[in-house]
Amino acid sequence: MLRAELARHRGDVEHTIRFAQLARAHADEGDRYLRFFTSWNLAVAKQMQGRVGEAEDALAELAADPWATGLNRYFAVRTYYTLGQVQRARGRLSAALQTCQQGLELATEAGRPVLPAAGVAHVGIAEVLYERNELDPALDQAMRGVELCGQLGYAQWLVTGLAALARIRQALGDQAGALEAIGEGERLVPNPETIVDIFFPVAVQRARLLLAQGDVEAAARWCAERGLGVEDEPSYLREREHLLLARVLLAQDESDQAFMLLEGLSEEAQAAGRGGSVIETLALQALTLQAKREKERAVSALTRVLALAEPEGYVRTFVDEGPAMATLLSEVLKVRQRGPLAPDIPAYYLRKLLAALDQDASHIASDAELPEPLSEREMEVLALLAAGKSNRQIAKELFVALSTVKTHIKNIYTKLDAHNRTQAVSRARELGLL
Repeated sequence: MLRAELARHRGDVEHTIRFAQLARAHADEGDRYLRFFTSWNLAVAKQMQGRVGEAEDALAELAADPWATGLNRYFAVRTYYTLGQVQRARGRLSAALQTCQQGLELATEAGRPVLPAAGVAHVGIAEVLYERNELDPALDQAMRGVELCGQLGYAQWLVTGLAALARIRQALGDQAGALEAIGEGERLVPNPETIVDIFFPVAVQRARLLLAQGDVEAAARWCAERGLGVEDEPSYLREREHLLLARVLLAQDESDQAFMLLEGLSEEAQAAGRGGSVIETLALQALTLQAKREKERAVSALTRVLALAEPEGYVRTFVDEGPAMATLLSEVLKVRQRGPLAPDIPAYYLRKLLAALDQDASHIASDAELPEPLSEREMEVLALLAAGKSNRQIAKELFVALSTVKTHIKNIYTKLDAHNRTQAVSRARELGLL
């Protein structure tokens, strides 16, 4: 059983299954602990393989086991959390929220936690509330979860709670607090070289925080150190790493490479029935089409994914992509105002996402000053960059030489501390220049 557990932490599905089955074969009918825990590892092995539908069925059966829900509620609570995880992977946010609330009820009496395991239920609730952009209650749930998980003496749940806390703090504009939480989580990871992201979600989370804070170089370096590549075989265990790589490629103006990577990821996720993964990969694909100047295709792609996301209340999957997503959502709303979309998206949902993006922008200090202000001509060039104009188009519109445009762009990058168009436009919006 312990060998199965170690294999699971390493992401070794084959040996997780092999050792769990051996443990079950040696356990008699009366050894409920061994039989329950080996069944749990076998269910999680299905999750690791990306077979989340099968994993959900197996975990739901375990969560209802009278042995666990009776005197052994700790095991039931952690099973409810894992069940919520796979439900989120399937895109079933409402089911995941209900599942984690059921786990919390098992761990509490008269509204007070009687088991530290209540912490992981709080974390599961926080993760769903975060996706729905209910940030203040999400922060409260995450803080409760981290406090209680710290009493468990089991690193995985505390690390998971700290990763959730980091994302929430980042969304609330507390960048230092986000990095502090993720740093604390990293110190708890037993062996960073052998653990997998879905169990200890800190390494890829730090890289994503750095990317969100504009440090594209650090995020790209992390992707290189992890050996990530566009032609890698899609794998659920490394899905979040590859999604980060796609974001890095977008930030580096490598939209063709990003699109190719995302195409493989979305096909694999759709085949496995992972609705949550499908929504995220297709949203990023829409952004790559926008970066490739294929506006109509980008609007059409985003419309399709919004139709999948709206019934379950997805918000942060879109908002976390920042200004580029705001631009594309505005285009979708313009089309929606001219007549029904196919598939149709409620206008209120589009406005809700745009309002959340505006709120995110307000969390960034708006009174920051540049060491050296942009000149009037540089401001004109910046506006044209934001409009998606090429260097030649900018030169034609401003009646200047192409070399002059390149000089202006170089100066803009220097003054805004940016390395490409996407960063420059994002930074300018943060500072209220656009």
